[in-house]
Amino acid sequence: MYELTFKTWLKAGDIMSEHIATIRPECSVAAAAKTMWRNNISCLVVLDNETLSGIVTETDMLKRTFAQGDKFNKIKIAQIMSSPVRSIGRDLSIMGISEIMKAENIRRLVVQAEGKPVGIITQTDMVRSLTYYTQLKEVTEIMTPDVTVIDSSATVREAADLMASQDISCLVVMDKDSIAGIFTERDLTKRVIAAEINPDKTPLEKVMSSPVVTVSANYSVLSAQKRMERARIRRLVVTEFNTSPDSKETLVGMITQTDILESLRATLLEEEKNYFAHLVDSEECIYAVDSDLNTTYVSPCFMELLDVMDSTELINKPFLPKRFWQDPRQRSRVAAQMSRAVLCVEELALKTTKGKSLSVLLFCAPIRSLKGEICGSYGIFYRYTSQRDSTQREKAGMTIY
Repeated sequence: MYELTFKTWLKAGDIMSEHIATIRPECSVAAAAKTMWRNNISCLVVLDNETLSGIVTETDMLKRTFAQGDKFNKIKIAQIMSSPVRSIGRDLSIMGISEIMKAENIRRLVVQAEGKPVGIITQTDMVRSLTYYTQLKEVTEIMTPDVTVIDSSATVREAADLMASQDISCLVVMDKDSIAGIFTERDLTKRVIAAEINPDKTPLEKVMSSPVVTVSANYSVLSAQKRMERARIRRLVVTEFNTSPDSKETLVGMITQTDILESLRATLLEEEKNYFAHLVDSEECIYAVDSDLNTTYVSPCFMELLDVMDSTELINKPFLPKRFWQDPRQRSRVAAQMSRAVLCVEELALKTTKGKSLSVLLFCAPIRSLKGEICGSYGIFYRYTSQRDSTQREKAGMTIY
């Protein structure tokens, strides 16, 4: 199996929010809900003497607060927070982040450096960062058709119990056959817990969000995501108009950020799979290095050229260790050019692991991240003889451009 990190994804440090809203474990749930409401955020990082102790989310508010009673000012954060906290480093790729979110069914991750929280990544950050991948799919292809509904006369307690039992984050509120509103974890946090109202005596119609932001089933996924971003919400109710004389709007489904992120993830995984297959099948001697000049990818042909049997001899090590160079000074000169991130063409005198002399033409170019920043370089080796020198130079130029 060959290593593949040649594809350059955004990393946690590129997309995280450095502003972390925090709270202490002894603070009340009501105080936490008010802080989340004022800052329009979905979670708080819990710090105990500057140490990461837990995280409290809108889901925690839904599933754990009512289990402690409805005296929200007496319930402490320590009683409902999620702990230990799932954290990651700055260098984890956006694909790695999406894998964790999917596998562990979580919507936010704390980014740590040197044992301290330095940022937070939410599902919203993930979707926003991947919008350059235009979604040609329509909403109907990825939406959830089975939507849980509740009558507007139901109480907040009944709604919260239903959401918790079905492990869902919202309900569509109906008034007979009409969509009256939507009740979400955020509505619960903002309008019930923060306001410290009695959930048993409060009807949903008093605290639900209304009117509902809707989208047609034939909308593109990209358009749906943009509508969510403008409205600063995480889901859209999907509707269609029937052909009856009154042209009533009918509920047909719901599309969430989770649906969009999963669709994006599937698209990117397929692209990476095809990309990997292309590199493995390539007859070119391709390599890639990161900004520290550590090798991140070598193609099978590259290994064969150098008589290398195991990619670990090269991967995650400085580019071409000294044993491969006939003149180590040449290695220093090439490394300096690669560090400057400039296009370069060099004739190299190398030797294989078996000590066989090797003359190659190196064509090297910088790699840019999805944010346009130079983050390494990649190149192609062409074995040549003096008689074939001009032909190989021309081939190198044609291959890159």
